[in-house]
Amino acid sequence: MQRHYDDDTIAELTMIIAWENASSRFNRAFRIPSQGFWKQG
Repeated sequence: MQRHYDDDTIAELTMIIAWENASSRFNRAFRIPSQGFWKQG
């Protein structure tokens, strides 16, 4: 990744991925349904 992105961008991408992973696990644990934002239409 360092070939394409600087250290700050890699750190930000890592944070976003970690946030999404934690959010997904939280939602699953509390049985919070998807809001459907991923759907096209």
